[in-house]
Parts: sequence; structure tokens; C-alpha cells
Amino acid sequence: MISSSKLKTIYEYFNKDDVKTGDPNSDIVECALRNDFDGVDKALQSNPGNINTQKMTTGITALMAASGSGLHGMVDHLLLKPGIDLDLRDGFGKDALDHARLFPNIVKKIMIARTPGRKWKEPNIGPVPD
Repeated sequence: MISSSKLKTIYEYFNKDDVKTGDPNSDIVECALRNDFDGVDKALQSNPGNINTQKMTTGITALMAASGSGLHGMVDHLLLKPGIDLDLRDGFGKDALDHARLFPNIVKKIMIARTPGRKWKEPNIGPVPD
């Protein structure tokens, strides 16, 4: 679980008018960060292409934001949407999988979505050598 202070830090990266679509009313990234399922669906009703909307300054998508925030339900919701691009990269070269690395269950969900039909098993990571 992410503490509220870390969520505040994540929110500071986003600006309501900082969307490549130029339509702050359909800001799916903000809705994803607020865990607002209805807002996400509303943004997609008006324009299904909003699923891959990126912030102009950071390049973050709704899936990246939800993945990096540990929002399991929102990640599930977004992964079910047609047209979602799992390979988009933000301004720092990271994709949704990179953002999710602190949340193994979200990594698993993205890997399953990326490679359907293949079983995903979290790699065993042993102790760090001295």
C-alpha cells in the first residue's frame, strides 16, 4: 500500500491541462490516479482513443499511473479496454511494466496481458550476495 504522502508526490507530476489530446475534461490519467472507474469509462465513451492518452511533460498514461500507484483494480479495468497499448513509453523511457515493478501482482497482470496464453511465474530472487 502506498502512503498518502507518496500519492501526493505522484499527483504533483500531473497538471490538468497537460494532456496531448488538449481536452482536460477527458483526462483519463487523472481519473485513473483518483481510482475513478466511472470517469475512465466516461472519457472512453467520448473518445475510445483516450485509453492511450499521454501527459505532455511526462508521457505518463493512465495504465502507467495506475501501475505505479499500486491501483490493482484500476489496472484490471484498464487492461480490459480495447486498444490499450502496453508498450507505450513515457518521457523517461519507461513503460507500464517498469512503473509496476514495486507491485509484483500488477507486474503479473501486465505480463499476462502482454503474452496471453503463456503462464507467468514470478522469478525466484534469492538473497543478495555479500
